[in-house]
Amino acid sequence: MKTTELLDVEQALQLIEHVLVRGGDDGEHLIASCTSIKDEEKGLAQRRLALRKTLRSATNLLTVAHRLMDCPTEGTSKELAIRMKATIDRLKISARGAYEAGHLLIGVRTTPRS
Repeated sequence: MKTTELLDVEQALQLIEHVLVRGGDDGEHLIASCTSIKDEEKGLAQRRLALRKTLRSATNLLTVAHRLMDCPTEGTSKELAIRMKATIDRLKISARGAYEAGHLLIGVRTTPRS
């Protein structure tokens, strides 16, 4: 039986995914080809991209939390090391996305890195 906390994390993941799907693709292609759009539209596109990057970062963090809460500590030391490396990589991706979102919001960088 799953704990209440684990169910809450699963629900949060579902809600974020719902927001991302409902919002569509609002950003990345607009930023890359922004030479012909107005500054106001460019700013809106940057905010939308920052929002998507922030939500993706939150998804990655919640996925890590879910794995830590649900993942058994059983297995060989090699399997545990592989899982730990995957968890650390996910945290790095999440941190990078949140950092890029912050830069987009303050206008330091006008084009996202791929």
